[in-house]
Amino acid sequence: MKQRWLMVVVALLLIVLAACGNKENTSNGASGKNDEKKTEQAEEMTIKHQLGEAKVKKNPEKVVVFDFGVLDTLDKLGVKVTALPQMNVPKYLEKYKSSDYQNVGSLMEPDFEKLSEIKPDVIFISGRQANLYDKLKEIGPTVYIGIDTQHYWDSFTNNMKLIGQMFGKEKEVDEELANIEKQIEEVKTKAADKKALIILTTGGKVSAYGKGSRFGSSMMCSACQPQTRI
Repeated sequence: MKQRWLMVVVALLLIVLAACGNKENTSNGASGKNDEKKTEQAEEMTIKHQLGEAKVKKNPEKVVVFDFGVLDTLDKLGVKVTALPQMNVPKYLEKYKSSDYQNVGSLMEPDFEKLSEIKPDVIFISGRQANLYDKLKEIGPTVYIGIDTQHYWDSFTNNMKLIGQMFGKEKEVDEELANIEKQIEEVKTKAADKKALIILTTGGKVSAYGKGSRFGSSMMCSACQPQTRI
């Protein structure tokens, strides 16, 4: 009789332990899913820029670039680019003309159909695509990386730091900015008492640019005095 009762008690204990184990597993499973969800949310950034804001996940994989300055930065940081407008790519970035990268039209006329096929994680644009922002952001998170020519260095620095945060390259960006700043100071020392004029030749025309022009930032950074007479 005692043996029977002992067997019944043991059986009941096993049932209770099994139930507790299932409850714990369910709890751990739910907790794990919640942790994963929190991690995903934590990896998403809300980026505010001149044209609006965009929610972009950290370390985006499908990266589309419509600004060659940003392309140069990403190349320097070793960030993989998915697509770009391959027309008129500067010679020092001509590796991006290869079939390893997808062509998405031109700087002024993006290929919206191709962009939709790619489903970008982020699209970088600047002034030439500003009027297309609303259309581009419908395809994917679009970040405007423009330069304020009146506050060039601050604007440039902020843009670079933003890119560093997006791709987990903060240290590399800080090192590159420090190197650029050092070079600027060296040029300032050599050019402080010099006069300068920036000339652009294109399409058979010659244009001169002074301190307040779109290339004026070069003079401000070099500390050259503008040449007012030619």
